Amino acid sequence: GGPLVSAFAVSCGYCNAVLNEGSNSWILERITGENDSAYLETLSRKTTSEQELEDDNDTRSARDVVTIMAQILLADGKTSQAEMRLLKKIAQCYDMSEEQVDAIITALKSGEVYLPAPADSRESWNLMQAAARMALADNEITPDEEREMILLAQHLGYSTADVTRVIKSEEKRRFAEQREEKQKVAREKLQAEALVKKVLEDDKFDKEEKDGKDQ
Repeated sequence: GGPLVSAFAVSCGYCNAVLNEGSNSWILERITGENDSAYLETLSRKTTSEQELEDDNDTRSARDVVTIMAQILLADGKTSQAEMRLLKKIAQCYDMSEEQVDAIITALKSGEVYLPAPADSRESWNLMQAAARMALADNEITPDEEREMILLAQHLGYSTADVTRVIKSEEKRRFAEQREEKQKVAREKLQAEALVKKVLEDDKFDKEEKDGKDQ
């Protein structure tokens, strides 16, 4: 759109609203329907660009999470099976291959230090949560892991108190997750026992019915 040089008033052909009253103000370039090909093409370009940007952000965020977790994993120089399982599980959630994870670990082992640049506070806190989750993967946080978390927190603008807060939050989440898992196992056990009982009762009924017919 832009200012018209004409001093003639122009009205909308649909609703008769004045589009240009002769003051050379900014107006709409055109009015188009939602099925207009030019509009659909413009919308498609916009949607594609937004999706590409979103995909780029998701990829960067995934790489940040996995790399930060790997840094915590390597912080104390010891790698437990529980920690590696968690790292691979998270990587799979982000559609990252084992080769990509191995490349990240190799880079970190060679001395590379990764400093993430999250887009917003939500992503920053997500990284803190990921770090806490990895640190607690083997049920204990070593001094080296805690130091690594504090360095990450400082880089992201958080305090030592925030580190304590995110660790407590992760401990609470883990407790709830473990409790739910125990309840799930108990439910499955009860269901299995009920199924076995029903099968035995059905077999007994069939046998009694067969014996009755034989008599």
